[in-house]
Amino acid sequence: MANAKDVARIFEYLSMSADGTPIEKTRLNKLLYYAQGHAFHALNHELFTNQIDAWDHGPVVAVVYTGFDK
Repeated sequence: MANAKDVARIFEYLSMSADGTPIEKTRLNKLLYYAQGHAFHALNHELFTNQIDAWDHGPVVAVVYTGFDK
């Protein structure tokens, strides 16, 4: 099973703009939240093992939000 950081790196690569601007942490965490829900619904198991927390501005995978570096 994948780690949330691995999935985040894939999303960051796929969403890189033409000028090289990386995706925002908030948007990245929301994508992880949606991907986790979709995987659980479609595949009947989790995409990654990290916990998703509810923060004031939306869902957050703490290891991705606080320690994600390229």
